Amino acid sequence: MGGSIDPPAQGKTRGCVRDATDSGGRAYVFMPKLQHCLRSLLVASVATAFVAVGCKDQKPEIAASPLTNATASAPIAAATSAAPSISPATPNGGDPNDLAGLFAKLESEKTNRPAGANPTVEKVFDTISGKSGIALDDKKQIAGFPVGARYCSKAVTKTDIHVVTCEYMDAAAAKKGVETASVTNKYLKRREVVQLRATTLSIHQTAETDAAAADAKKIKEAFLAL
Repeated sequence: MGGSIDPPAQGKTRGCVRDATDSGGRAYVFMPKLQHCLRSLLVASVATAFVAVGCKDQKPEIAASPLTNATASAPIAAATSAAPSISPATPNGGDPNDLAGLFAKLESEKTNRPAGANPTVEKVFDTISGKSGIALDDKKQIAGFPVGARYCSKAVTKTDIHVVTCEYMDAAAAKKGVETASVTNKYLKRREVVQLRATTLSIHQTAETDAAAADAKKIKEAFLAL
């Protein structure tokens, strides 16, 4: 037949087998200690299955977010503790902690605006645009309950000033709203909150420019002149 087969001295090993050639140069596969190798494979398979079953019902451990540590939460905690306690203005408007509740809350605020508000949100925006000549874009309702307001609306100027005006039940409630909103002024630079009777106006310059500063002054003056 030609060529005897002896255990190879060397060759490429692949798991339990080794590639080799006989003395005649023909390639073959050598399987040393077959029984021992199969036993090892069986033990490994059983161990893998055991680990999979043992971990099946375990939940992955999630590392705590950096925002949950004491240092990151300190400003928020300080703002919360310093803010006056104000009950939601529309308690029948749904739970504001979920999305559906938030939309219900906004709708409730929209339909339960204080009668006789002076000035109204619309009047404030019209006056700012008319007297100061500053265009207000992207007008939209925002939540009023965080500051105890009955209704709030927001707009943005070309110089990137965020203007928020809110209607309250009375001047006393508006004063509390100003105090609550002003707590966060230490974290929001270039923001001022002013009051006119039962209506408030927040003027936040997000851009530190001369044009924004000039517009902010005009907006405040137009509001207080109502």
